[in-house]
Amino acid sequence: MNLEKNKKIVYLILFLIVILGATLRFYDLNTESLWTDEMVSLNHLNKNSLKGLVDSVIYMELMPPGYFIILKGWVDIFGNTEFSLRFLSAFFDSLSIILIYLFGARLFNKKVGLISALIFSTTMLQIVYAQEARPYALFGFLVLLSTYLFVILFKNPLNKRKKFSLLFGYSLVNALLLYTNYMALFVIIFHSLILFLYYKKNKSYLSLKNHFSSAIISIILFIPGLQILFIQTMIRHPSLQESLILRGVPVFLSNLGVGFYLLPLILLLLFTFIIFILFRKYSFKMPKNKTFIWVTFISLALISIAHLFLIDTITRSFALVRHSFFIIPFFYIVIAKAISLLKSKRTQTTIVFLILIFNLFTLTIYYHETTKAPWDKAVIKIKEHSSSKPLILFDRSGSNILLFDYYWNHELYSKYDQIKLTWENKRELMKIDESQLFNLLNQKKEFWLVSSRNIKTGDYYVNLLKDKYNLIYSESYKELDLYYYNSII
Repeated sequence: MNLEKNKKIVYLILFLIVILGATLRFYDLNTESLWTDEMVSLNHLNKNSLKGLVDSVIYMELMPPGYFIILKGWVDIFGNTEFSLRFLSAFFDSLSIILIYLFGARLFNKKVGLISALIFSTTMLQIVYAQEARPYALFGFLVLLSTYLFVILFKNPLNKRKKFSLLFGYSLVNALLLYTNYMALFVIIFHSLILFLYYKKNKSYLSLKNHFSSAIISIILFIPGLQILFIQTMIRHPSLQESLILRGVPVFLSNLGVGFYLLPLILLLLFTFIIFILFRKYSFKMPKNKTFIWVTFISLALISIAHLFLIDTITRSFALVRHSFFIIPFFYIVIAKAISLLKSKRTQTTIVFLILIFNLFTLTIYYHETTKAPWDKAVIKIKEHSSSKPLILFDRSGSNILLFDYYWNHELYSKYDQIKLTWENKRELMKIDESQLFNLLNQKKEFWLVSSRNIKTGDYYVNLLKDKYNLIYSESYKELDLYYYNSII
């Protein structure tokens, strides 16, 4: 079948792929509880003004406020349920399926576009970030859109009016990218490098002057964001160094602070470069296409093996890969191109089938295993075991208390009393005085300890309470532990 000539079949296949991908992204969208960073997103939205939202993002994040402003408008209309909060991410990632098809078809051909769209629509990593209320899916969509516009300008002769319109649109999309994630700077730089390399060979319809002018427009539009970036870097760099050490990251890496989160991007680029150099060196007799195919499939095999070994880490929302996974869709296009170069259609079909089986396997694990702390279940459990207005001890305040309140109020329970055991003061961990804590607890017959992501305190409070109070009940969830005590010995 000649896909280049049969548009109806191509559009039908693409439609089915988009339906499949959207279904996978919206499936169980509200099943799991919000997690820490999603609660931070919601906390931004709860501010009384746009200035309050922006200030909250400045002091709590290391990213621009663009996504949160868009999400604020959405939530004001449709509410702050888990489904509503995550809807935009699932929606934009579903649109990305169409974009990756258009990109692959424009860069190579329609077969490459369809295969890359199919891989994109069924890959677990994409769906993980399409199902949370954070900026990564929107950013991935904008990166694909920016790169697609760049390819059109790069490859096609255009009249002045159309070129001006596309350049203006390209500049606006890049400005939106910058207001969504600072990684947009790497996207703009990467586009510039490609243009510089090919322009010297007279293979581009986009001039260096036009591209430079477009980049200047994007930066000018982003001037307010530059001040935000500077403030955030000054605030977050020292705290990131400290938190990385607490997570067991070696000191020499922790000292990178903000730069540590660029490591997956750097390592992936380095890995690709090494594989390419090795094949250039040891397969000089191999035809160019064959070298490309072998490099791609060996890289795919190695990444798949690593994927299986690290699947628990990858499915955790705070995995380091989240900061640079936006470049991975371009690898899907590379895979699709390598598949299309195979001479045997049976071999092409077999490899696509094996990729789909692998994706189905990893998706099954993702859908059947809890990937976020189940705060909703914890709240219900406390209600079931509490005979009166309970006292809750939190060994980590901040987002933990916000998450607990979200589900407590969501279930319309009666009020509860709380004690913050720790809190932050100018990046220093403060602890409640033990004698003060015991005096407060002696006034209660029973109380709960809620422990989640307590990197700095560990089991300190569990050990402190176990010799003085009866442990009536305890339950461990993913990244969340409950302890129910009776003060009468």
